[in-house]
Amino acid sequence: MRPLKLSLENIGPYKNETLDFTQLENLFLITGDTGAGKTFIFDAITFALYGKLSGNRKGNELHLRSRYVSEEDKTAKFSVEFKFSVGQEVYKVFRTIPKSVRDSKGRSKLVEKVVSLEKKTGSEWISIDDPDDKLEKIIGLKIDEFSKIVLLPQGAFADFLKQSSKERGEILREIFPVDFYSSIMSRVSEKIKLNEAELKDIESVIKDNAKNIDLSNAERDIKVFETEIENLKQIEANAIEERRNASVLKANLKSELEDAIVAESNVIKLNELKEQKKEFAALAKKIEAAEKANSFSKFIEARNDAEENKSDAEEELKAAREEKVQADKTLKELNSFKPEMDLLKTEIEKQKKEITLLEKKCESASELKNLTGKADASEKIKNKYETEKTNVAEKLKVLQDSLNGKKVEALINEVTEKISELQAKINSLENEKQAAAKRDDLKTTLSTCLKKVKQLEKESEAAEESYNRTNETVEELKKKIEENKIKHSAYTISSKLKKGCPCPVCGSTEHPHKAEKPEGLLNEDELLKTTEGSLKQLQRSKDSLVRELAGEHANQANLENQLEELKDIRETKIIEQELSAAQKEFAAKDKEKNNLIVSQNKMEELKTSYDSIKDMLSKAEADFKTAKAQKEALVKTIGEGETYESLNKKFRELNKKHKTDSEKYNDWFENLTDAKNDLSGVDAKVVQCEKTLASSKEKLDKAVEALNLKIETSDFKTAKAVENAMIDPDELSALRDDLNEYNENLKSAEDAVKNSKKTTPSDGLKIELLKTDKLLEELSEKYDCNHQVLSEKTEQYNKYKTAYAKVKTSQKRYETLQKENEPLLKLNNDLNGKNPLKIQFDTWALGMYFEQVVNFASKRFEDISNGRFQFKLKDISEVSGGGYKGLDLVIIDKYTGTMSEPSDLSGGEIFEASISLALALTDVVQNNNGGIQLDSLFIDEGFGTLDPENMDKAMEVLTELGETKMVGLISHVEGLQNPDFINSIVNVKKTKNGSFIKIQDN
Repeated sequence: MRPLKLSLENIGPYKNETLDFTQLENLFLITGDTGAGKTFIFDAITFALYGKLSGNRKGNELHLRSRYVSEEDKTAKFSVEFKFSVGQEVYKVFRTIPKSVRDSKGRSKLVEKVVSLEKKTGSEWISIDDPDDKLEKIIGLKIDEFSKIVLLPQGAFADFLKQSSKERGEILREIFPVDFYSSIMSRVSEKIKLNEAELKDIESVIKDNAKNIDLSNAERDIKVFETEIENLKQIEANAIEERRNASVLKANLKSELEDAIVAESNVIKLNELKEQKKEFAALAKKIEAAEKANSFSKFIEARNDAEENKSDAEEELKAAREEKVQADKTLKELNSFKPEMDLLKTEIEKQKKEITLLEKKCESASELKNLTGKADASEKIKNKYETEKTNVAEKLKVLQDSLNGKKVEALINEVTEKISELQAKINSLENEKQAAAKRDDLKTTLSTCLKKVKQLEKESEAAEESYNRTNETVEELKKKIEENKIKHSAYTISSKLKKGCPCPVCGSTEHPHKAEKPEGLLNEDELLKTTEGSLKQLQRSKDSLVRELAGEHANQANLENQLEELKDIRETKIIEQELSAAQKEFAAKDKEKNNLIVSQNKMEELKTSYDSIKDMLSKAEADFKTAKAQKEALVKTIGEGETYESLNKKFRELNKKHKTDSEKYNDWFENLTDAKNDLSGVDAKVVQCEKTLASSKEKLDKAVEALNLKIETSDFKTAKAVENAMIDPDELSALRDDLNEYNENLKSAEDAVKNSKKTTPSDGLKIELLKTDKLLEELSEKYDCNHQVLSEKTEQYNKYKTAYAKVKTSQKRYETLQKENEPLLKLNNDLNGKNPLKIQFDTWALGMYFEQVVNFASKRFEDISNGRFQFKLKDISEVSGGGYKGLDLVIIDKYTGTMSEPSDLSGGEIFEASISLALALTDVVQNNNGGIQLDSLFIDEGFGTLDPENMDKAMEVLTELGETKMVGLISHVEGLQNPDFINSIVNVKKTKNGSFIKIQDN
């Protein structure tokens, strides 16, 4: 993957920025302010490709939205677009930042989550479905692999270098495809677990099913069961036939009884209906009269409505006349108060003018009251500042007298010079003390080194002896093998014969009588192979001890040289005494200097305070004079003898009376207006009610006349007779239905009696049916008894036969499964570390990959460190315990001939080792995955720990790497901005409105 263009819209610290990678050289630098967003550029690339972040930023995707744009801005877009190439193909991915919201049920969900992927074909962009799945396949790496191989975060490989083998192994598992090896282990282990579980189940099945079985006579018992079951089945068949005949007889009797009951019921029903005939004849006459009377309903309703309307109109007219009398009375009462109210209105107008005048005088009196307090306060302030001015002048004079006429600046300079001299002396003594301490430490270290040299010399001698003894054993085994080959040549030739191939002795292709292996013949080849392996191991151990001894000798010489350089250093005790005296004198002078500085600051504060008090005193005098003049002018305005309190009391009393009089007048005027309006409305209401009553009387007369005319032409004599005959239409319809239903039931009953079958009386049939039921019950009991015995016997037979079959099948399966499990158990032990190397299969595979990484890294480390350092994997035999063997690193120092742990390296050396490992890991991943093209590498910080020489070497390596892929560096180090190192520089500038990206012109 090679980046081409990155566009950011309201994401992270950027509002609308674009970085065109095609304008950069293969090796470029990103630099800028702390917190400006340099590293965020690569976070944005990761998010664009995978839709999430990695490492400690994982899960913070929602926080990618720029804080420089409000969430409430509905028009703002939050997105990233990234163009990149893989080989010759060019792609473009667009992704928005999701937003978390809550639905109506309070559940959280993501919205505005958009992602698209396009591939450039000619001049067009073609959309690709399932962008998230396709992107990972195009890149060839998962997000965790991408962040460790393409994006190298600050300090990540320095941590990787110092980690334990277990921590290192967990990271490598995410990068290298060892899941295949782990899956083999899991499948074998799972298969064994399944087999063992099945064996246990089979044992349980055999045990459970063999409890009640006589395995030696099982087949005979099964045949006895079968004979007994056949006899019971025959008895059951005879019982079924007898019961069937009885059931037919019962069905015939039951049918005849039902016919008899129906015929007898029809006769009873017909007699009941005939008894109701007179009652329904009267109902028919009532229905006929109601139908005639109901034709008068419209006239009756019209008359009743007219009567009701006339009565309502009379009530309303009576009420309206009573209202008119009351309204006349109220208006006369209110008019009697008019002369009194006219005088009150004049008084109210006079009160308004007096209130306005009092209000103005109160304002002036209030201002005078405030001004009096202000004038008094001004006078007090003026007196206060006069006193303070005198006090500050006296303090300033006392402080100047304490310095005996000398300037404080000169005294401070004298003390400062003495402090500098003492500091130089202290620094010198501390350096001498450190040198003395180093000399003492070197003596202790040298003593330890001499002891270790003696120990290593003893171990080397013992290793040499073990090697010689094992070598003699190897030679003896080789000699014995040759002797056995000659002595047992027939067996040796026989063991190599193959079917269909000619014998080298006789030429025959058939070998029916091969020579047997002689009794007691050992497999010396295997023994020789094992012993030679031990010999190689001893050789490695011996060589390791020689190298370690050489390293200790070199260390001893180095320590002795350093001690020689420090032989003139004085004793530590003498140095500490001089240092203590110098430090005490330094503390005294430093205290003296601080006191002088305090005096200097105090003097400056007093001078400043004096000037400030002088200015404030002048202002206070002016304020006092102004307040006094204003006070005299206000006294003239409010009048002699008047105060704010007396004026305010008059104002409140007059205002209260004005409010009471105004409310009284307004209430009278409002009531008078309402009374006039009410009387006018009541007069109109009386006239309207009189008209309504006249109209109601006319309508009632017409309704009565129409009803009487209708009655004269009918069979009814009076309106009362009509009303008595009328029936509600719904009730009338129900009566008609009752009459019709009765007539239909009567006819149906007559027809049923006429058509009934002639049968035996039902009482006799019931007695015969009871006898048949008793017979059926006896036959059923006989059948049930036999059937129960048959069922029990059949169940016993099935259980016995099934159990016997399960035991036979399970025994056969148990034997087969045991044979299958034996090789699996051996394989499982080998895969899980129970082998000569005591290492697991997947860890061994991981070690093979890591060995490639270390080989690549060691060459780069040697180049970048000017030939001094190399990586080396610890031999598996040197690592105790199980777990992640083969992943332990040591550093070889070719200058001193020693080996050390990675954590012992200095800051610059750690960076050199880290970058070597990181680049090697990239190479190995690409070599082991043919479809992956890692055309880019981005490194975040680490250069600040390098000295100039190592910086040059690091840049040589990165420049060489830049010939084949794009390399981006993130750093504050100013030395990297040298055109001799890097020509392409991207500056990231932080402002209060967001960060900006600019490619620097060189």
